[in-house]
Amino acid sequence: MATDPNGYVFDTTPVKSYCIAHTDPVIPYCDDTFILEIGPRGTISSDKYRRIVNCFEYIDYGEEFREQLGSTLGAFAATRHLRQNYDRLDFAINISTYRTFMLPDKRAKYFQDPPKLNYVTPAEAQDLSSIALPKDVNFEWRLPSPLKVASIAKQYERWLPIEDLALYMDIAVAEGVLTKEQREDCWHRPVLLPGALSIGMMPADVFCDLNEQTEIVTLSFLKQAENDWRDNYQIRAANFCHERLGSYLIDIYLHQNFGGLPKTHFGYWTRVNEDRVYTKGLVGPLGSTSNSSNSSNSSN
Repeated sequence: MATDPNGYVFDTTPVKSYCIAHTDPVIPYCDDTFILEIGPRGTISSDKYRRIVNCFEYIDYGEEFREQLGSTLGAFAATRHLRQNYDRLDFAINISTYRTFMLPDKRAKYFQDPPKLNYVTPAEAQDLSSIALPKDVNFEWRLPSPLKVASIAKQYERWLPIEDLALYMDIAVAEGVLTKEQREDCWHRPVLLPGALSIGMMPADVFCDLNEQTEIVTLSFLKQAENDWRDNYQIRAANFCHERLGSYLIDIYLHQNFGGLPKTHFGYWTRVNEDRVYTKGLVGPLGSTSNSSNSSNSSN
């Protein structure tokens, strides 16, 4: 329960915050945040962060496929951590990466072109902790704004071999995550929810249910996909495919439960940069902000 300035009492939902990181985060931080450490123990400074969750200790194939999974490894580890540590998932999860997080509003430096990012400096970021890391909320959703694309498949093909996405979607059908009809719907979907299941706020039970579905598909894809020929960007095909299946699963969940993609469910994806200029990171680029709306492959 909470009380507004007028004395009105309303229900609130607790929030658990997680941050996926391969180095010490630069986003807003509080001691209640779980840092999802992608790498061996000691990758994240234990003297600075109180709650470190090592992803390799929760995902037994994590070390082998760290490079291919990127932020997806953190999302899967968060799911395991939630399932193993909480009997009831009656709260929201707020998940970020080491330099990207969600805000409810635009900042002074905001790019309307894809991937629709706020930019803040490290100093500005630390002043946003109470906004970025709420301990409770009266609404459980805050996702990156949807991107209009020609289709999920065409957008993917612009940046990566379409054969990977085709294999991934075929596995989703074989594993019972998608029907054949849903596969076709996903393939032609004209909306992409960037960073799906790796960044943003949503009910913890929904987050876990959807990530468990995508993990089945992703692990099978990792075992089947050939990697010898891939460069440092294409090696992350599993991460990018997970994002697109996650986007579709969230998309249909919102349509089934809220009748569409309500603006109330979306916020503003925010990146920390000293010079407020986009640079590529561990997981891969968000595409070029100078290109059209088909130009987003997400990243931390």
